[in-house]
Order: sequence, then C-alpha cells, then structure tokens
Amino acid sequence: MEDKKQLKQQIERIAYYESLLERLQRAVFDGGESPDAVCSIAQALGAYYESATWKEDFAADEAGLLPPELRRGVLSEDGIYNALEAYREAESIRNGGEHDSMKVILCGKGGSGRSVVYSYFYQNPNPSFMPEYDIRFNFANATTYTCFLKGAAVNNTAHIASLVASGYFMPGDYYKVVATGYNQGKPVGTSEFYLVDYTGNELKAVSDWAVWKMDSITGIVDAVKFDIQSSRAELPLYFCMDNFTVDISFERKS
Repeated sequence: MEDKKQLKQQIERIAYYESLLERLQRAVFDGGESPDAVCSIAQALGAYYESATWKEDFAADEAGLLPPELRRGVLSEDGIYNALEAYREAESIRNGGEHDSMKVILCGKGGSGRSVVYSYFYQNPNPSFMPEYDIRFNFANATTYTCFLKGAAVNNTAHIASLVASGYFMPGDYYKVVATGYNQGKPVGTSEFYLVDYTGNELKAVSDWAVWKMDSITGIVDAVKFDIQSSRAELPLYFCMDNFTVDISFERKS
C-alpha cells in the first residue's frame, strides 16, 4: 500500500514539473507569462533538476515503473537543461546583453548541402499577424505564364530536435507543415510534410535536411501558404527551409 502511495505521489510530482517545463518552453518563445513568473518557474525546474528527487524519478522511469502515457520530458537529461539555456538566452536578449538567440531556432547544421544561407519560417499563433500568403509570384508583366511547385529542403529547428532527443514527444504526437498552392485566390492543391511523426508504432523525426516533394500540388500557382500543425499546442511554430524550387515559364508583354 505504501509503495502505491509513493508511486502516486511520484507521478503527480512528475506531471507537475512537466507542466512547469511546458510553461517555460512556451513562455520563452511566445510570452504570455510575466518575467517574475517565468523566473520562478525556471528556479523551480533548476532546483528539481539538481535534487535527489529528480534522480529518484529518473530511476523509476528507467526501471519501467511509470505509466507509458505519462508525459515525462522533464526526466530526460537534456529536457530541463535545454529549456533553461533557452530561458537564459531570452533573458539576455531582454536585458540587452550579447547572446546567441538564433541557436534555438535554426537547425544548427547550416543549410542544405552545408550552405551558409537558408531560411526559417515562423507562424504566429495569432492569424491576424500573418500575411495572406507566405510566398507570392508576380506575373503582372506577363501575357501568359505557368508556375509549378517542385519542392524544398526542410529541417527541424534545434529546439524541436532537442525535444525529440529528450523524449518529449509521446505516441500520437506529430509536428507537420502543410503547403497550399493558390492561383488567383483559389486553392489548387496541398502537400504536407511530417517533421515529427509518432502517429504510428515508432517515433520518426527529421534530423537533417530532407527533400519535401510538392508534386501533389499539380495546378499552376501564383502564391503559397504554409501552415504548421502540431498535436502539442504549446510548441512554438517554426521550421527551417532551403532550396525552395519552382518551375516557371512566361511570355512578357510587348
């Protein structure tokens, strides 16, 4: 009976600190918490991570004593550490100090083919802050044109990659990007790419630049809209992209 009571308390404690970890991750990227509240969360997580209690909880997880549905990214060796590092970077930015803030956003490996330049996409949770289209092609000076999407190289951010490594994602979770092609304001097709996919029996996650073929969008396009979708509402919505490729032909007005 005492063992069951202790395990119940352990599960409740892990769930509590897991909620703090998710609050800290969300606050670092999207705000929503006062600086004092975020500081308190970071201090609580740091104290837990350095305590004997964390080691006991970690040992229970290693021994298979915890229920499989329990979210426990907080028990990974990198989960709390990476979140605290991201918090320190954000605090450095807020206080005007020097920082390396982009390391949590970018993929950390350079562009596709190890090029220096590539892009990252951020989707604001508030749609009113996003443009109507994310990519537009201007054919105002063309009499006729065709524009077909071919694809792009995509990658996870360093932050998502660290969450994958920490065991943050659970069965049923996913993190994907959906591209919709438009022509004169009307959708002509969609294509989706899973950056993290745990909807099956095993966790699959992009860990290096991968080719996203958009051949399911078969119509002529003049605009593209991206939509990042995830089973975890607290995650910041970023992905890295390089070598965005289209097949264009047109005739100029005389």
